[in-house]
Amino acid sequence: MSGPRRRLHAPDLRLAEHALIRYLKPGLNTKFIGTEPDDCVSVFSRFYDPDDFVTPTYPLPRFPGFVAYNWWSIEWLGG
Repeated sequence: MSGPRRRLHAPDLRLAEHALIRYLKPGLNTKFIGTEPDDCVSVFSRFYDPDDFVTPTYPLPRFPGFVAYNWWSIEWLGG
């Protein structure tokens, strides 16, 4: 994450969790569904075959390969 941070500690994991929950809206986790993340965040998801670690695999076909939230413009991008 580049640029000034809104908090003094690195919020990367919390922001990634918040973005994924807010974007995917899972039924069992309601902690972040009703709020937007409080900073810009991008999450890339890549899965590889555990035998060779090179061949791409898609164990979660409905899971997006990319999720991004722009805090400044309040826009989501994913797919």
